[in-house]
Amino acid sequence: MNKGSGVSEREWSQELQKFTIFSLTSGNFLSNPKLDGVCFKHMDGRFGYIKTDDAVIEKYHMHIIGEDTIIEYSDAISVVTNGWAID
Repeated sequence: MNKGSGVSEREWSQELQKFTIFSLTSGNFLSNPKLDGVCFKHMDGRFGYIKTDDAVIEKYHMHIIGEDTIIEYSDAISVVTNGWAID
């Protein structure tokens, strides 16, 4: 498992960043039943998800779709500052 550490050079809109942080910290998000997770998009074009049960307890392990990679983030702000937003 990788630790998320790099800050994205580009950013999503402030509105989308705030929405993503609020959704994660409040537990107010929709889960994709096929993935059993909350879906995200990355600035570089990748997609990922955090398992619903993990998101509920604020455990942010991003599973990258199409890769055998999981990136661990310490908090919702780290998810966003590393280029992810709720899709």
